Order: sequence, then structure tokens, then C-alpha cells
Amino acid sequence: MDMITAGKRPAGRPRKRWIDGVKDDLQLLVAWEEWQQTANNRKEWRTLVITSSLRSHNRSTGFDRGVVVVV
Repeated sequence: MDMITAGKRPAGRPRKRWIDGVKDDLQLLVAWEEWQQTANNRKEWRTLVITSSLRSHNRSTGFDRGVVVVV
């Protein structure tokens, strides 16, 4: 059995998606078991997600000053 492919996969691992970065940052900020409890408090959850998003963005741009957002 012969198989010829037309393309070639790029070397290395796939790039990390934005949501994967947010999840990683949330794990650093809140223990896994506390996510559901935190998510029930909408204001607290929103602040946590925004802070996590900013950390992810700042890390990817090389600019990280520990920004804290209060909503």
C-alpha cells in the first residue's frame, strides 16, 4: 500500500490558542475546585477573566506589569 501526500505539516507543536492561555492563567489565579464557586459570583468571575486575559496578552507582547482591573 503506497500513500502520497500533497502537503507537509509544519515542524513543532501547534500554536497555543487564546482560550488555552486564559485557562492556564485562571488556573494560576484560582484553584480548580474554586472555579465553579467563583463563576457563581458574576462580578468576581468577570474581574478574574479580564485579569487573566490581560496577563495572557501582556505575556505574549512581552509587556507584563501585573495589571489588576477592577470592574
